[in-house]
Amino acid sequence: MNLLLSNKKSYCAGCITSNLYNPLFPIQYKNREYLMCEECIDLCQSNAYNICNDCGSLFTEYHDQDEFCEECFNDHYGECTYCSNIVDLDDCCNYDNGTLCEHCFENYYFRCYDCEDIRLNQYGNDVNGEIICDDCITNYSCCERCNSYHSSSDIMYCEHCENYLCEDCYTDHGCNNYVHDYCHKPNPIFRHYDIKTKSIVTGNYNPKVLYMGFELEVCFDSSSKMNSASESIFELSNSESLFYLKDDSSLSPYGFEIVSHPMDLKCLITGFPWRNIISILRRNGGTSYDSKLCGFHIHTSNKYFGKTDYDINNMKIKIVNFVEKNWTEMAKIAKRCKLLECIENGQAKTADGYCHFQTNTRCGFRYCQAKNINISKVIKNLNYNKVLSYYPRVTDLKNTHRNVSYEYGRIRNAAINLQPHDTTEFRLYRGTLKLQSIVKYLTLTNAIIDYVKQYDSIVKTSTFEEFIQKSSYTKNFKKYLKLLQIGEGE
Repeated sequence: MNLLLSNKKSYCAGCITSNLYNPLFPIQYKNREYLMCEECIDLCQSNAYNICNDCGSLFTEYHDQDEFCEECFNDHYGECTYCSNIVDLDDCCNYDNGTLCEHCFENYYFRCYDCEDIRLNQYGNDVNGEIICDDCITNYSCCERCNSYHSSSDIMYCEHCENYLCEDCYTDHGCNNYVHDYCHKPNPIFRHYDIKTKSIVTGNYNPKVLYMGFELEVCFDSSSKMNSASESIFELSNSESLFYLKDDSSLSPYGFEIVSHPMDLKCLITGFPWRNIISILRRNGGTSYDSKLCGFHIHTSNKYFGKTDYDINNMKIKIVNFVEKNWTEMAKIAKRCKLLECIENGQAKTADGYCHFQTNTRCGFRYCQAKNINISKVIKNLNYNKVLSYYPRVTDLKNTHRNVSYEYGRIRNAAINLQPHDTTEFRLYRGTLKLQSIVKYLTLTNAIIDYVKQYDSIVKTSTFEEFIQKSSYTKNFKKYLKLLQIGEGE
């Protein structure tokens, strides 16, 4: 190769000066021919120049390396922005603010999954295993249940619990627009059958009518089945004028309770869509009797007991006395036989957490006997507050229904719960999806109240057999079974 011909511009290969200022001479250096000024020739003789492996030009040592000239070095190498080490660009990551070596990028930086910008780890957010920068995270929303980020378009709002949820949590969280929260308590809609007009009267409260309302608790094995059942059952509620659905934490993870508006016995049995409700619950795998969490609770109106607090309190004592004295029969009807058997054999150390049935706690009279309290004298004087003070499972009532002492646990979970101000709650019945059992519970409760109401004081000698003979329980029970065309053996 004739370098004299190839360097017609006549620049020194070492210092790049023109021959107009210094004369240039041909020289062979490291098996290559160059034109150089005298000063650069002297440097070549001392091996001060290196030949660039890329472009072949001469250069003195640059960045402690002798392979590339400055221009070619910058094409192949760079300084890591984080650690300041010189690294091969083939092993580096370039971004807007500089260059990163492989080690620094993997340990201190990330590439945003959305915009692909490179940022320090402290400005990253984990979104389903992908890292998103702080700028792009504004396009995402956090699920209020699992606390993970998802694209805002994938976040759904639940009007029932007022939370923003990801798709998985929205499907599985067991919440829907048909099941109200536990505190939901709409104004009651009263219904009763008017014998004179032979029609159902809605809205007007009649103090001569025994209004009852029930809570049927149901459990499911998945949120999808629960949601399906609640949606179908809601359509039978007549815009929630017959009943509504409520959440109950005791039925977790998947469950709700069907709460009826107050009605008389006839409306509750013959004017209620029982068959359709039970069919929907069973079709969706709902359980009540087979679940240890479920009960069938019946609230009865206290105003039916009398006009004064004295009358109402008197009725409550008579109801508790009746249930206590006939506990064996009541437990059998309520389908609590196994628990009753364990209690009588001394095997049950603790009672059902949501309806206590132990002999010394269920209603109170056995407790009084254990404490050698002459309850008959207390009852005879009808000192209501004093009577209640002997009841471990009865509770606070306002004014004359003031707080009373109790010895065990949560008082509202008694078999007969006297805590509500406006109602008396029968909590002893086991949950059921059998229409025959539902009719039995409702007619029995109605019959007990009408039976004890006809006596001025506690019926001391009454037996359950006498109650069956003198009350309308058996008659009404068979009547409604016949109306609903249900056999007693169902």
